[in-house]
Amino acid sequence: MRRVLTGVLIGSLAWALAEAAWGRVGGGETFGGGGASPGGSGDDGGAFLIYLLIRLVFEYPAIGIPLAIAVGIGYLVMKAGSAHRLQGNLSSQQARDWSASVTPTRRSAHRLESLRQEDPNFSTPLFLDFVNLLYTRVHSERTGDLASLAGYLDPDLRRSLIEQTRTARVTEVQNVLVGSTRITDLRRGASQALTVDLEANFTELGASGPAPIYSVERWTFVRRAGVLSKGPVEITRLACPSCGNPAEFRADGSCPFCDQVASTGAWAWVLKTLEVLNRVPRPRMDLRQGGQEVGTEEPTRMQPGFELRRKEFMVRHPDFSWPDFEGRVRHVFTCLQESWSQGRWELARPFETDHLFSNHRFWLEAYARDGLANRIQDVRIEHVVPVKIETDAWFDSLTVRIWASARDWTEEVATGKVVAGSREKARRFSEYWTFLRRSGFSAAPARDPAACPSCGAPLEIAMSGICPYCDSKITSGEFDWVLTRIEQDEAYEA
Repeated sequence: MRRVLTGVLIGSLAWALAEAAWGRVGGGETFGGGGASPGGSGDDGGAFLIYLLIRLVFEYPAIGIPLAIAVGIGYLVMKAGSAHRLQGNLSSQQARDWSASVTPTRRSAHRLESLRQEDPNFSTPLFLDFVNLLYTRVHSERTGDLASLAGYLDPDLRRSLIEQTRTARVTEVQNVLVGSTRITDLRRGASQALTVDLEANFTELGASGPAPIYSVERWTFVRRAGVLSKGPVEITRLACPSCGNPAEFRADGSCPFCDQVASTGAWAWVLKTLEVLNRVPRPRMDLRQGGQEVGTEEPTRMQPGFELRRKEFMVRHPDFSWPDFEGRVRHVFTCLQESWSQGRWELARPFETDHLFSNHRFWLEAYARDGLANRIQDVRIEHVVPVKIETDAWFDSLTVRIWASARDWTEEVATGKVVAGSREKARRFSEYWTFLRRSGFSAAPARDPAACPSCGAPLEIAMSGICPYCDSKITSGEFDWVLTRIEQDEAYEA
């Protein structure tokens, strides 16, 4: 009996602690928890494990007590690391931990606050958009001379990238798609250095044909202390950071208009080093497993001093309406779930910032490559509770906790066979969603949420986030609240 109980418990614990992938926009493939297991919710299994562990502690203490301690330690370790793991295994053992989080890691978030004191123009969403754009351009153009980006690349690094690409006989780089962008470190002094970890897919073309690549890279940006960050329009133009001239730089990295060598960090962030942490043929992701929601019943994490922030926000925006904002949140939430379920992520383009949209598109393509689709049906929003308000030089951001339920399952597209989740059983979950909008925004009269907020035309937004009728970029928060971040219960900190 002792051997039976011990074997069952150890085997069950291995099952319980196994990593699992799960679906749903923003929830799928991000943090620990979330996702229905193929067999159901898993609640009965957890109770059975506790029962077996208690029996071992009392009937066979020599085994039960050490095992209980080991289980407790294992649980704490798992919780501590869950915010930084993809719940689902990459088929390659070399693949690093995944995180679809597009926010700074916790250890560096407080440092960014000190950076904002020195540089009040610094905005995390803007910086991440800049990094994503530069990453895409660097990889897409490294088969050439990278002259158009010379103002943002260290000269030695630029030469190294060109030489490495030629040595590898890569003739073209296509389909660059960033899956995760995270600020991981900040160093300050006479110069400032921001380190960013990126995970992405791209395809390299060469003599042997197309080679799909999965790459994890660590990029370090530097600039002189005291430099103020560029605004929303300037930071994504990648023009001369000294004078704003859009023309290509000379071979030596100098601007043909102002003659300044722009890659010194005297005017903007410059990519100083690029470290490849992992590079493998694009691995297949195991998206057929399931897990259970974690943290849905936990207390809501409110920002310290939230009510004071709320009053200050209302003083700055006396025309702001919380009911109208909640209506926008509900509309975006529902539209994103529908777009995700249909596999038509272009329909979500009006509602997300650039880096978040790219991140989610990355995962939908991962499902498609495996011949799978994650379906979301009968979405019901229960509650929307504001929990955090932040303001920088360019944006106001509001974070809300959303409780909802839906039928959530993953199926094989060809056969319709359910490989994770349940078509019949709805599952309840909650998440923290952060929306941003331009600071100083004045509320406009009520309008159709399915129309362009700039000109009123039907929403037919290009992948660039620009309305084809009025040429306005409506995904920048200039005209309405757009989604910039999704965090799971167990990972979110106010």
